[in-house]
Amino acid sequence: MVSRPKEPERPVPPSYPALLEFWALLAVLLAYAPDVCGQALQFTGWGTASLFCHSLLFAAAFPILVGLGLRVAGIPWRRGFLVALFSIVVHDALDIAQATDKVPFWPFSDRPVSLGAFSIPSGMLEEILLFGGGFLIFLLIRRLMGTPAFSVRGLKTDPSPYARRNAVINRILLAAVVLFAAATHSLRDHRERQLDSARALIEGGWYADGRKLLEACDRWPSTAKPGRTDYLRGVASLGEGERDKAEEYFLKSFRADSTYLWVVVDLANLYADSPNPLPVRMRLVAPYLETLRRDFRTRKEASDTVERIEALISPGARSR
Repeated sequence: MVSRPKEPERPVPPSYPALLEFWALLAVLLAYAPDVCGQALQFTGWGTASLFCHSLLFAAAFPILVGLGLRVAGIPWRRGFLVALFSIVVHDALDIAQATDKVPFWPFSDRPVSLGAFSIPSGMLEEILLFGGGFLIFLLIRRLMGTPAFSVRGLKTDPSPYARRNAVINRILLAAVVLFAAATHSLRDHRERQLDSARALIEGGWYADGRKLLEACDRWPSTAKPGRTDYLRGVASLGEGERDKAEEYFLKSFRADSTYLWVVVDLANLYADSPNPLPVRMRLVAPYLETLRRDFRTRKEASDTVERIEALISPGARSR
C-alpha cells in the first residue's frame, strides 16, 4: 500500500514489524472510523453521536490520537496522522456526495452541506457496482503497467511460517471487517424500510401499530438519521390529542437533529396553535420561525409555514 511505512532502518519496538504486516487492516478500519464511532456511541444514548463522528471536529481530533498511538509502535507521528486524516476526509466527502443532510461543521453550524448536482448512489448494490468497478479498473491499470495486482513490500520469496500465518490472519480479519460493514449497512437499510412503514401507519391513523414498529427501528444499528423515531412518536401523540407528549417527543427529536425540516415545522405549528395567550405563543414560536427563515429559506414548505404562522400570531391577531 502507498501509505505503508518503509521497512525499519533503525531500532524499533517489537510491535513495528507486526503492525506493518497488518497495515492494510488498519487502513480499512481507519476508512470506516466515522461509522464505527457513530455506531459505538449509539450505545451511550448520545443522540448527536453520528453528527460528531462525521464532523470536521472529529476529522481533526481523531487523527491526532491515531498518530500518537502509532508513534508508540514506532510509526512516525506525521505518517499516522496524515493517513488517518486522509481516510476520514475521503469518507466524509463521499457521505456528503451521497446525501444532502450532512453537517460537517457541527457543532458550530447545523446547516447541511450538499455537493449540488454531483451525487453518488446510496444503495448497497449500487455502491458495490460503483466502487467495485472502480477497484477493478485500478487493478487493470496496474496489470497493464506490469505491476502485480497485489504485492506486499518486504515479503520474502519463501516466507516463514510466522509470516504465512500473519498473512492468513490479516486476510481473515480484512474479510471479517468488510462483511461486518456490509451486514451493518444492510441492517440499517432494513431499519429505514421499517421507519417508512411506521410513518405510513402513523399517517394512516394506526398509531399503536406504528409505535410498535418504531421500537424495532431503535434497535442497533438504528436508522442513520437521528431523531426520526421520536419525531414520529410526536406525530402519533399529536394525532391522539396528547399535545404535551407530542411536544416532548418533538423537542427530543429537535435536540437530536435540528436540521430536520419537519420537526421544526411541527414545533412551530404546535406552539402557534397552542391555547396559550398570544404573547406566550409568540415567545415560544419565535426561535423556530427564525430557524425556518435562516436554515430552510430555500424550502417552500418552510416559507409557507412562516407565512401562515406570521398571519396567525401577528400583533393584530386575536388571542385565544
